[in-house]
Amino acid sequence: MNRYLWYAAALLLATPGAVTAQQNQDALRRIAAAELRADAVGVPVSLLKRKVDEGAAKGIGLDRVALAVEAQLDALVRAREILADAGRTGSLETQELTAVADALRAGVEPGELRTLLGTAPPSGSVLATTVLASLVGSGQSSGRALAMVQGALPRGPEALLGLVGGAGGQFAAGAPGFPRQVGEAELRRRLDPTLGVGDSPGSIGVGGNGVVVNHGPRRGKP
Repeated sequence: MNRYLWYAAALLLATPGAVTAQQNQDALRRIAAAELRADAVGVPVSLLKRKVDEGAAKGIGLDRVALAVEAQLDALVRAREILADAGRTGSLETQELTAVADALRAGVEPGELRTLLGTAPPSGSVLATTVLASLVGSGQSSGRALAMVQGALPRGPEALLGLVGGAGGQFAAGAPGFPRQVGEAELRRRLDPTLGVGDSPGSIGVGGNGVVVNHGPRRGKP
């Protein structure tokens, strides 16, 4: 919990008061409890710390950060169970766990996720799951989105990316993590964290096994 005392102190300076101080302490305890639970059930604590870092960067109150951390932990625990049901009993890749958790928070039904993970090759499951979540976040039903993804799977990763390419963001707001359907360039960025803000999305390609790979960043024009 002491890791985040600097965060609480900064918020207290911005909004002083005994009530705020107590709220921050309560929120810190909730975050610490979530981290302990994550460690106990085998969920990477780093995925929760990321939520805290995001909140700090945006200056969000600790009570709201605690809510986000708890919601993320719930999604990650459910994602871990779904992956186990799909036979992913080995050490879980953080990217795959995050993709399934984000899909749950986007509104994808657990049954559709189990079906997809049972048919998609392990090397391409992150891409397929992310596209499925994006489609559901855009307003498609889980069943319809699953059919679209399964139809594109045999045609390779570029066909999957094509399901969200050209969307232009003209979709209604959706669930946390996928506020609107993402376009192809943004999806590529999400799948490869090594691609910087100034990099061209064209520098990202998709290998034949469905894994998104970085072919070397190309800097965008100043």
